[in-house]
Formats: sequence, structure tokens, C-alpha cells
Amino acid sequence: MSKLRITHLPTPTSLVETSLMAHSRPAPPPMQALSQEMLDVATQHGFYTPASLDSTPDKSVSDIEIMLAKLALISTEITEAINAGIALRRLIANDTDWTLPNNGRDELASEFADIAIRTLSLMRALEPSQQAAGYTATIDSALLEYYNKPHTCNGWLDLYGSVSRAAEHARKQRSNELFWELAHIVSSVERMAWDHRIDIWAAIQTKHAANKLRPYRHGKAASV
Repeated sequence: MSKLRITHLPTPTSLVETSLMAHSRPAPPPMQALSQEMLDVATQHGFYTPASLDSTPDKSVSDIEIMLAKLALISTEITEAINAGIALRRLIANDTDWTLPNNGRDELASEFADIAIRTLSLMRALEPSQQAAGYTATIDSALLEYYNKPHTCNGWLDLYGSVSRAAEHARKQRSNELFWELAHIVSSVERMAWDHRIDIWAAIQTKHAANKLRPYRHGKAASV
């Protein structure tokens, strides 16, 4: 993954960090419109995102299979974030100067953003069919509900567990449960980023802007 300069807290004495650490964790900003942008960018780049769990885009591959593939990619992003976290701890152990460009937290912020972008895109794709089925939750209301709950993510293994539960919901065509499990993943990533003094919402904006400039299907053959 290419390293991006992400807005976060580069030094323990920076004014930004002092301001953030002096306040409680901020509530998630409105993500409805940005999530639609993320989904549109993915579609324009040749990636198909299922809008439900019961339709079939062609005769050989079901939307459930594609959703499972999408969830597997989220697991891949989690693995990349773990590797970035390990690298960051090694830099800390070596007393790395946080004022240097492209420090370890930039890479971790970028990987956190990848997880969130993939997950929010899936939520946005599912949202219309959710509402048609009578469910009232939106991306913003779901994220706010999790924001107001006690911290329920205890680290990387919990994130993998959430993806596993999401896959089970997808396999059994439980779209509402899938939607809420995806919201839990985004909320957990936000909390973990905050623990690392990373502004996940700024990181998402930065990575989304970079994704707009990537080649069709990111130069790969895969369409998911």
C-alpha cells in the first residue's frame, strides 16, 4: 500500500493532539453522502457491490458469493492494518521522531481507512433494500448508536470475529443483521484509531480522494 500523509496527531505536544486529548471522543460526522460517493467510485472503477442478498447478477455467481468475497477483502485489510500496527510499535521502540514525514502512524491510518471505506460502501449498497424491507436504520443512525454504547471491541481478533459473524449473516441471507454487524466493524475501527490518536474520519477522506485517482479495477483482474 502506498503511504499517504494523513491528518492525525504527529507529536505529543502538537496543538491538534492537545485539543483532541482534552475532549471526549467526537461523535461520527454524517457519512451518508460520502458513503454513496465511495460506492459510486467503486462502481466506476469496475467493482460490483451487491445491493441485496437474494439477486443474481449473472448465471454463475450469486450476490451472496460476491458479498462473502467482499467480506474476505475486509479481513485482508485488517491483516494489513495489523502489520502496520506492528511496524508502528517497532518505530516507537526505536524512539522514532514523530515529526518525520510518512511516520508509522500514517500507514496505520491508511489501513484503518481502507477497512472503513470497504465496510461503509457495503452498508450504503444494502441500505435501500433494507429500507424497502421496513428497516429504519441508516448508516448515520447505526454509527451514532454504536458511538453511544460502551467500547465493545477488544482488538484485532474482535474485528475478525465481526467479519466472521457478518459472513454468517450473509450466508443465511439475514441482511438486517449483516447491516448492523458492518456498522459494528466501522465503529470498532474508529475506536481503535482513536486509541492510536488517529482521526479516522480525516483518514477516510484522504484515502477516498486517492481512490478516485486509481486505475480501472486498480489495475487488477478481479471485479470485487
